[in-house]
Amino acid sequence: MCFGYLKDISSNYNKLISKKQGGKSLSSPEGFGFFFEKQGGIEILWESMLLLVLQDRDATLLLHVNSLGYHEIYLNGKKVSEDVLSPAVSQLNKRSLSVTYDLTSYAKQGTNDLWVWLGRGWYRKATFNAVHDGPLVKLQLDEIQRNGTTSTLLVTDSSWEGRGSMYGETGTGTWYPHQFGGECVDGRKALPDLTTATLDELDWKPVLEVEVPGIEVSPQMCEPNRIQEIIRPKGIKQIGDSIWLVDMGKALNGWVELSFPKLPEGHRVRMEYTDWLNKNEDFKPQEEN
Repeated sequence: MCFGYLKDISSNYNKLISKKQGGKSLSSPEGFGFFFEKQGGIEILWESMLLLVLQDRDATLLLHVNSLGYHEIYLNGKKVSEDVLSPAVSQLNKRSLSVTYDLTSYAKQGTNDLWVWLGRGWYRKATFNAVHDGPLVKLQLDEIQRNGTTSTLLVTDSSWEGRGSMYGETGTGTWYPHQFGGECVDGRKALPDLTTATLDELDWKPVLEVEVPGIEVSPQMCEPNRIQEIIRPKGIKQIGDSIWLVDMGKALNGWVELSFPKLPEGHRVRMEYTDWLNKNEDFKPQEEN
């Protein structure tokens, strides 16, 4: 999954903030669209960095996220919910799922930083004959007062900006079955943190507003994906010069977490997986299984 950032640079930004500081709900800019960006032939995700100035901490904040491709939500540097790989997979050339997050407990009185991370996931031309190669997103933030009054604080529109991140694709896979290709992580692009000061130093580019015909949007009603177990290797064995075989002990769905000492710039670490080994501990690449 490829991650990145989306930043709101709306020309209405200062006006919206001043409205909120006056104790009234914000009226967001017009528009509620999907967004899509390409960089070097790879669609990347963006991050929304929006400064929300909240006065009424007793109000309920609901964020509605409709993405084609995966998303993660962060408020004030903290991930919202324990969900992963959201939304659930659907027939992405016909239906997209909307997920609602309650931001109330994550918000604070005063200025709040909101980030949205996106990745293409399964929304690709090679998998669902998608119109675009994703990721796409539309987002709406609503505030519900104690008296039941609802107002919209934010919607996505063409004023937003995005950028790539340290995650990219290897370019070797087609995303047909058993040919997914994996991802490439460039540690030189890693961010020290997600603070406003760090993100303001980055290079942002305009996103594109696109049409996605024939898509029906509905709320996600199934259980979300969540981490069920952290599995440590059953065994680690060196089988060649700088080659190690890691045995997880069982078949699983998940991802690998690795920690390295500081490596020389340009140093490459390659990981492959398989569920087939012969007696010589040779394995077949996934495309041959």
